[in-house]
Amino acid sequence: MPGACSLFHFAYRHAFGACCAMQVDDSKFKFSWSSPLSGRPAQLSKLSGLAQEHAMAATSMAAALRAAGCLLAEAATTGSAASDLPAAVRAAAESSASGSAGPLADAATFLRRAAGVFTWLADDALIRLMGKLPTDRPTELVPAASACMARICLAEAQALTAHRAGQRGTGAGITSAVHLGAATLFEDAIKGLKEKSAELGTLSERLRRYLAISGGLQRARAQRNWSLELLAKGEAGQGEGVCMDAAAGVQQCMVVAEGEETWKRVLAAELDDIEACRKRIEKERIGVYYQSVVRKTNNSLPPGGPKVLVSAIPYVPGACQSSPEVGQALGP
Repeated sequence: MPGACSLFHFAYRHAFGACCAMQVDDSKFKFSWSSPLSGRPAQLSKLSGLAQEHAMAATSMAAALRAAGCLLAEAATTGSAASDLPAAVRAAAESSASGSAGPLADAATFLRRAAGVFTWLADDALIRLMGKLPTDRPTELVPAASACMARICLAEAQALTAHRAGQRGTGAGITSAVHLGAATLFEDAIKGLKEKSAELGTLSERLRRYLAISGGLQRARAQRNWSLELLAKGEAGQGEGVCMDAAAGVQQCMVVAEGEETWKRVLAAELDDIEACRKRIEKERIGVYYQSVVRKTNNSLPPGGPKVLVSAIPYVPGACQSSPEVGQALGP
């Protein structure tokens, strides 16, 4: 796939505008793109005209912003040195770091910006291409696919917000609700894919698995934090039961993650955290509260429901909001 770079997007947008102004037939321009979202990255799709190329360039720009956010988040959560990041990603983060609340906040901002571009594609640019695309069009040019990617970016930003809340010592109940918000956003993405399955056609199976695992993981983290809130309320029996329910959910995710060692390591680490939490609660349940373990109750998640704190940063074409350096580092 061509480089995921806003410079491409900027150039195509203005070339398209120039062709329109001069009433030039741009259908003679031919382009080839791969389609990772279709699950067939080695297969090229043929596109005609600058409008279609412009949309794919914008998709690549959004993907580059998301990749930059994920790289920053991984470095921040694993303790990797900043020097391990691609130079252009470091430069982009530093250029937006004025008044920054830290690397996790910077990563979430990249993800929210990516969500803004995907939302613009889903609600505007791709709508205007409907009926003009070839039958073998990339999945990236389907509005429902961009809408799904926008939800994924927001879910990832929300997950980082929840992680940051835990780091800052925010109350377990609030942290649980924020994790539940991330789970809800992932689940909304899954729901959107199911509702638009006919429109989407072929879709990456790995993407489907990622959504299922991510949603399940965030729900388990919500339960783990809520179990501590229950303990603080003196409901240790229910708290330990919620931990056990959370572990069962992660075990289900392990089955879905079969063959993906990186995913399995993340899930295994969460199982360790849940078990440590369960043992802490068990000690107080037996030694202080003298309660029995209670499983599968209506009190296994915050009664106030999910708390979503993130929103997409609106994308304005022509404002050149993204960092060209990021795209150059991540593509082609």
